Amino acid sequence: MKHNYKKIFTALAFPFIGLIILTLVIMAERQGLQYNLEVNVNKADVFADGSNVAWEDIAYSAPVAQSAAECIVIADTAHEYGQDYLDVAAFSLDEMQVAYDLVDLKDTAFPDLSAYKTCVLVISDLSVIGDEILDIFNWVRQGGHLTNTGVFDTNVTFQVVASKLGIVDGGAEFCVINGFRVKNNFMLGGTENDQTKTFVFNEPMPAALAVNLVPECEVYLESDTGVPLLWGVDYGKGKMVINNFSIIEKAARGIFAAAYSALDDVSIYPVINASCFFLDDFPSPVPMGENEYIAADYGCDVNTFYTNIWWPDVLAWEKE
Repeated sequence: MKHNYKKIFTALAFPFIGLIILTLVIMAERQGLQYNLEVNVNKADVFADGSNVAWEDIAYSAPVAQSAAECIVIADTAHEYGQDYLDVAAFSLDEMQVAYDLVDLKDTAFPDLSAYKTCVLVISDLSVIGDEILDIFNWVRQGGHLTNTGVFDTNVTFQVVASKLGIVDGGAEFCVINGFRVKNNFMLGGTENDQTKTFVFNEPMPAALAVNLVPECEVYLESDTGVPLLWGVDYGKGKMVINNFSIIEKAARGIFAAAYSALDDVSIYPVINASCFFLDDFPSPVPMGENEYIAADYGCDVNTFYTNIWWPDVLAWEKE
């Protein structure tokens, strides 16, 4: 009888000990997760006024450089698409690890630019800037770098400063954009020899001001009909990269990042040297029977192809 109790005790002891160990591991993991969340919340507190942010209010937070911001983003979220343009600019700058200060003219006066190297105008209607509009170009003339996120509204203020943007004539009418061409090897993988890239967008459709530029402008993107969409122009000691393209979907992020990079002769930002591939609906049951193309090319049924040819090839590509 003693022998049977000993067996029973031995049989139950190991699972019980294993359960205790598993409980301790889970508790340690949860404690580490809680600590990690607290650290991330602290890192996300990057607002200039020092205010704290609740974890549930943080949709996305990229680590931001700890140095003083040399870039200022001036937005007008009171505009119909102001917040959409700001989302594109903020996401791109965060991904590029660019520290920046944000001013929204909806509730803040126009800031002093003297402390900054770069200014991003998230403003379509330049008239909201008021008399300070000329201060921007004086700042650029002294060495500042300026870019914007979308096509400007055509109004009196825009016409006053159009020549400073490199525009020699035009800018009174909008035209719908169906596609664009990459100029001057502006974006990686795109050359002047590429055919026009065709966009398919939801409303609002991409639009641009029909303009002509002075010869000194360097055009980076042009429409399928030759309308300049993005160009760079030197102004005094500074430089401007002007966006004449109303695009606010995900595709705008890469264009904005490239435009921001064009403000300097050399622009460096971190990327992950990696790639990721997803196999849609995998693993899934291997179809039975034959496929006419597989039978013609490989001389086997579908099951044999997946098992002996396709999967070994996928594993070989992964190792490469």
